[in-house]
Amino acid sequence: MGFLLALGVFIGIGWLFRPSAFPISNVKIFGNLAYLSEPEIANVVSPHIKRGFFAVKVSNLRQQLVELPWVNHADVRRVWPGQLVIRIHEHTPATFWRNDALISVDGEMFAPATIANVKALPHLWGPKLQHEAVWAQYLRFKTMVTPLGLSIERCEMASRGAWQLQLSNHIVVVLGTQDIESRLQRFVRAYQKTLHEKQDRIEYVDLRYTSGMSVGWRKG
Repeated sequence: MGFLLALGVFIGIGWLFRPSAFPISNVKIFGNLAYLSEPEIANVVSPHIKRGFFAVKVSNLRQQLVELPWVNHADVRRVWPGQLVIRIHEHTPATFWRNDALISVDGEMFAPATIANVKALPHLWGPKLQHEAVWAQYLRFKTMVTPLGLSIERCEMASRGAWQLQLSNHIVVVLGTQDIESRLQRFVRAYQKTLHEKQDRIEYVDLRYTSGMSVGWRKG
């Protein structure tokens, strides 16, 4: 009798996991999706739907969704009787990183298959494994130049640690390797005092001096 009861329970559980018995008939996807395409999501979700309501493993599906380059966070849950509810939160891109990746507003680097559809963003550049350091320094630089009514179009750290900025008025600011924030602050003071009046004529400002700077002027 015990064997027959156990067999009956086993058969009952197996029936629950048959896709034809309890199919997933409806999938709802929520999220303000600016970059993810429907085919990308469908390619991940479709194989799981075929397994049926009880057989689908929401943790596995969630993990596969998060592995999509644009996905920052995903929630997946089953809703009786046959619904799968998915909420997707995309990365919000803040800057380009080198030529083939992005950094999100959270400082996370991610690399979609293409970045051609991303709007104009500041461009960060540095050694491949230094995106966190470059991002952090960029944020400090950004705070310093914002009061000038300027933004940073390019922030670059060379392989030997030298820093250089290109501002939104096209002025290149050369900071070098040492005292880079105090040097930028020196530029800020000079810009507020006199340089802003001549900004259209300035090509670069080199601050790699103990207390001064040199200014390169545009031709013509």
